[in-house]
Amino acid sequence: MQYFCSKCGAVTNDSDDIHCRKDFIIRIQGLILSNDLDKAKKLFLSESFDEKWKRYVLNKFGGEIKKIVSREIEGIEREKINNFRKTLERKHQEYYTNLGIEYRGSDFHGTGQRYISHCYSCKSPLDSYINIECNICHWLICECGACGCGSRVD
Repeated sequence: MQYFCSKCGAVTNDSDDIHCRKDFIIRIQGLILSNDLDKAKKLFLSESFDEKWKRYVLNKFGGEIKKIVSREIEGIEREKINNFRKTLERKHQEYYTNLGIEYRGSDFHGTGQRYISHCYSCKSPLDSYINIECNICHWLICECGACGCGSRVD
């Protein structure tokens, strides 16, 4: 039976996007064998397969390509978290302005035991490994900008 690849539309004997996944693995392996790890890394990072599968493939390849790509992924994730924390800081300042309270800053203190909760105001999840903490009430700051200071005013 013939199928259409859901990723590229090619006629293939494989269902879903297996055709493109096989091709992806063959191209990565070829680049690794020719010791072109930089191109292998760029290809790996540019493809839009789901991240869980890509990590499985990365573990399967192992070796130098895994080290290179893992460092790159960690750097991207670290940058996303830092940008998220900057957004929290800005939202927290706006929140304080709306409450009419003097803003005294926030910090990241996620080095101890992990604490997971939710925002009292909007019910979004909070995680001490990602979210920053208010310097006044020491509660985790939500994406909406809320902290414990607002729970006392509301």
